[in-house]
Amino acid sequence: RFGPVGEDFRAERLSFWPDRRNATTRGLAALRDPATPEPSADAVRAASAAVQGLPALERLIFDGHGPIDARDCAVGRAISANVADIAAELDAGWSSLEAKATADADTARELMSRLTTDLLTEFQVLIDVKLAPLGKTPQAARPEGLEGRRAGLERDALARPLAGLLATARVLVDGRAAGETVLVTLETAAGIAEALPASVGPLLADPRRRSSVVLLRDALRSARDTALADLPPLVGITVGFNSRDGD
Repeated sequence: RFGPVGEDFRAERLSFWPDRRNATTRGLAALRDPATPEPSADAVRAASAAVQGLPALERLIFDGHGPIDARDCAVGRAISANVADIAAELDAGWSSLEAKATADADTARELMSRLTTDLLTEFQVLIDVKLAPLGKTPQAARPEGLEGRRAGLERDALARPLAGLLATARVLVDGRAAGETVLVTLETAAGIAEALPASVGPLLADPRRRSSVVLLRDALRSARDTALADLPPLVGITVGFNSRDGD
């Protein structure tokens, strides 16, 4: 969430989620309007962030508004081209940052600090945002709020980011024994996520089956606490506050 992806609102433009005000549906309706010119990647880039990335593509394809027609295909191509443009910018930006970190020790230390802080923040994103639809009780569950629901990617929306956290943690730990517990707790959480069914939603309101998602949430909390205790001293940094720390 820092570096090139934090510039020019790229993170929000690639993944405008959760969409609490249905901005994506409204934005797509404007792009699909046959009375307007066929959209280009530049037109999508000039539009709301809600229609620029992968959630917009998911909704365009899977939202059940009827058969996908030629106009939908044109909108999908424009959004896809915009995503490709953003990805190219990210690739160039990270290559540039890598070169700076290689040449400058201060930049390398700052990069390590931000990377570790962001990794810890991502635990809160998974727990507080992606698993928020779990609710405190089966009656309070909101299966429709799960990321990737329309495309049937609910498990992947949890498992893939967690796999990314594990891969990042392995780089930070770099084989040192002091970080082994971090990796073990992360591997446990990742294994639980991978074992979920592709469609997680039906589990949330089922008192007999929601325990597997509760187990994932608890494993994430354990991994977060372990990482918060072990990673900063391991990489030689002090972690400050972030926007998800609360009061």
